Formats: sequence, structure tokens, C-alpha cells
Amino acid sequence: MYSEWLNAEWATDPRPNEYYIFRVMTDKDCQGKGYGRLMMNTALEEIRAREPKAIHIGYSADNDLARNFYQSLGFVEYGRFDWGDIAAKIEFK
Repeated sequence: MYSEWLNAEWATDPRPNEYYIFRVMTDKDCQGKGYGRLMMNTALEEIRAREPKAIHIGYSADNDLARNFYQSLGFVEYGRFDWGDIAAKIEFK
């Protein structure tokens, strides 16, 4: 699930042509089988086709599995969101 960073209650500072991935969920019984990576690569391809400035994602600071996974996809941490999650993004030029 993702959205452009516009017209949402959480998007207090609209960022046109930037996208936020809200949720990536894989059933516990299906984890570790490559489905999450396939799902993320598909979502990233779809967003990249829109020629974004950036793609953002958030995750809990204590979730090292998520941190390593998103870093392997090219996300770089840049701070925290107002709600406490680690903020990471892929920037495009």
C-alpha cells in the first residue's frame, strides 16, 4: 500500500512527486520465502514508472530485520517521522 505524499492527514507538508509506502505485510507462514522481496520490487517498479523524486518508508527502530531488508533495497535512513518510526528513502535525480 502506497500513496503520493499529498492530501492526507499525515502529510502535513505535501511533497509532490514523492511517495510513501505505508504497509508491507507478509503472513508469518510465508516469511523467508522471497514473497516480501518480490512484493517490494514490484511496488518499487510501479512507483519508479511515475518518475518520483523519492520513495519513503518507515519502520520501528527495534526491527533490525526490516532495517536490513529495506537497506538491501536501497533505502537510506534520514531521521524519524512524527509518529516515531525510522524514516528511510530512496532518492532519484
